[in-house]
Amino acid sequence: MSKRKGSQPDPRQGEFGFFIAQPANATTAPALAEDFDRAMRDAVATTLDDAARRPTAPLRREAVAEAMSNLLGRRVSKTQLDQWAAPSQDDRRIP
Repeated sequence: MSKRKGSQPDPRQGEFGFFIAQPANATTAPALAEDFDRAMRDAVATTLDDAARRPTAPLRREAVAEAMSNLLGRRVSKTQLDQWAAPSQDDRRIP
């Protein structure tokens, strides 16, 4: 079937261009990774601080590490949590 000259697409027709993945260029990829790492560190630090400040049954980092160990089936220590949350430990990534 040929397209009619001068015809416009139906406005009710869906646009699927957003499904096409755009590769990150070489200059933005490291910055995006750094932003993601910072956001993860902030999230871990905030979660640990919130757990310690709970009005009922506050959780110490040791208890959080033990609960994570049980859930993940691998050992997670308080030291690892501290390193994952510390902004100065940017070489320690969360696995």
